[in-house]
Amino acid sequence: MQKLMTTVASALIAFSAVAVNPIVTHKYSADPSGFVWKDRLYVMCSHDLEGQKHFEMYDYVLLSTDDLVNWTDHGDVFVGGKDVKWCWNLYAPGVVVKDDKVYLYYPNAGGPIGVAVADRPEGPYTDPLGKALIGREMPGCDSCWVFDPAAFVDDDGKGYLYFGGNGDTMARAVRLNDDMVSAQFPGIMMMASKDGKEATVMPYFFEASFMHKHNGKYYFSYSANFPDRGASIDYAIGDKPLGPFEWKGAMLKNFAENSWNNNHQSIVEFRGKTYIFYHSRLLSKRQKHDNVYERSVSIEELKYNEDGTIVKVVPSHEGPKQLKPLDPYACNRAVTICQDEKVKVTMAGRQSVVTSLGVGAWLRYAGFKFPSAPGSVTVRCRAYGDASLEVRKGAVDGPVVAKIALKDTNQRFARVTADVTGLGAETCDLYFVFGGDAYGTEFADYQFAEKGKKAPLASVEKGADLDAIDSAPAKPRLDRNHKDRRPR
Repeated sequence: MQKLMTTVASALIAFSAVAVNPIVTHKYSADPSGFVWKDRLYVMCSHDLEGQKHFEMYDYVLLSTDDLVNWTDHGDVFVGGKDVKWCWNLYAPGVVVKDDKVYLYYPNAGGPIGVAVADRPEGPYTDPLGKALIGREMPGCDSCWVFDPAAFVDDDGKGYLYFGGNGDTMARAVRLNDDMVSAQFPGIMMMASKDGKEATVMPYFFEASFMHKHNGKYYFSYSANFPDRGASIDYAIGDKPLGPFEWKGAMLKNFAENSWNNNHQSIVEFRGKTYIFYHSRLLSKRQKHDNVYERSVSIEELKYNEDGTIVKVVPSHEGPKQLKPLDPYACNRAVTICQDEKVKVTMAGRQSVVTSLGVGAWLRYAGFKFPSAPGSVTVRCRAYGDASLEVRKGAVDGPVVAKIALKDTNQRFARVTADVTGLGAETCDLYFVFGGDAYGTEFADYQFAEKGKKAPLASVEKGADLDAIDSAPAKPRLDRNHKDRRPR
């Protein structure tokens, strides 16, 4: 995305202990499927392109965090026509973890639904079936939209897949076999009672099925229809994963930044609290587009009443509070971002990196906690001219605490170190601001060091192939006329 949100600098001067919604601002994201992997919160999203006029999504974007404020963009980890040969138009994904495997369920637009498997969220994903898992030809699935898959694994290890759309009789579920790549048919119609009446439909159901469990109760949530409910996120509660359920109304009503737009939710427990992901046009509206096909994912904390019903979720521009500060003396990936402008995320070998789109590009990293005054900062970049990175404290136009000169690195990544002044033992946000001939400059990672010490810029996490950035193949500068395009 080349046109990014403009933020009033004065609003960003003070340290922020809360997130910024939407959670990613350099691209559009939608249809979030949240899950936890090795004590880290992930969300797989469909990917809207800037300016698109239809729902045409050909890849999935993976984001993750351990603090709810700075989100790592792992790039496009699953691409239609490439990672799966029979499916091109990737509508809302559904992800679940079982036995240290990641299972990704994906629809080809309005159906059918396939499944891919990986050893870690970033992939690579394989298509074990080479064809659809669920289609309209399957018993019990002939009349509904076979899309919006949501996978759920219960405490006993049994798996379920929820899907469907286009009416209150069109919510479906199937039992997944232990292998998670085959299912038991016929599809089961999901129903909930309402106002004490017998359950014959899922009231106001339209799309976006999801299941989560809390205190032994099963919560089936979904996007309700437009005429009656304005596409609110409704829910029903039951004692079993396939029902019967009792309809409880809306947990999240549609709101100004998403009026008369679809919505899609997922609900995840993470470090003792529950969070809900959803999408809206918040970023598109900030950019003065207000395009219903440009959606962005946000996050809020979700709370329960004493009787187990859900406290109404109020969408915000802030999101949850930061869970932990950033460690400046660790090697931090450049793509773990709170906010940004005029950048995009590209791939360098197997690692996602930040690519500058010229002067005025900046990155905000929120909530550093310096236990002592730093003496230097080292960055790993691939530069194509006389560019610079200024590190500024507290705001885009805040005081400069480091200025890093970047020279042409001959299409390879290089480490550059600069002195740091004006930072003590404190907690603050930092902004990395590109200058000079910065178009196309790629930024991989950075690390601060205490005075008298050197930052090694070692691998961010062992076994994740991140040190492969040093051996990433040479690459010319990004074309100044580059635009993201759909595959043909």
